[in-house]
Amino acid sequence: MSIVLKDINPFSPLIFKTKYDGWDFDKVLSKAQELIDGRTESESLEGGDSESSVSNPINPHKCEEFKDFYKWLNPILGNVSKVQWDIHKETPLIIGNSWVNYHNKSGYTKEHHHGASVMVVTSYLNLPKDGGFIEFRDPLEAQRGFLVKNTKNSEWKQVKAETGDVLIFPGWLRHRVQPNKSNEKRWVLTTNVDLKV
Repeated sequence: MSIVLKDINPFSPLIFKTKYDGWDFDKVLSKAQELIDGRTESESLEGGDSESSVSNPINPHKCEEFKDFYKWLNPILGNVSKVQWDIHKETPLIIGNSWVNYHNKSGYTKEHHHGASVMVVTSYLNLPKDGGFIEFRDPLEAQRGFLVKNTKNSEWKQVKAETGDVLIFPGWLRHRVQPNKSNEKRWVLTTNVDLKV
């Protein structure tokens, strides 16, 4: 007797992955370094050898070097919010802010969420081999508390990616980034997407 099981999850998916092939990496990474250099303070969420441009008043989404990416991204955000997540179709989205991070060897990002942002977009400008992946905390962790803890049932789940990949997920979903174990910088562009109220 064979057993056939089908995943019939009726709930909206939380995390989406797509790929952007339009980067001019030399130009974009040069601008990313400029944004890092123009920061006004270090970001406490970044650990090890890492840095963020989050305190720089100039956001990547307002820079010419990133313009084509955001033009490409716009209809995808509309699909996720209005088709996948069923957000009211008349409610417009806006980009609240954006920034770049780099992580040298040992660099990582601590556990956090993005508060009231409707969605977060993580775009890998450079993800070297052994550069480390993002991990998401299981939002049903408390409900799964009766399970025997082992690596398969860990409350943290990694999402593998490569350079050019783009992840989209809700702002309330807690996440962190593994340490970079390579000798090459990991570069990430992050964008907060909000409802225009």
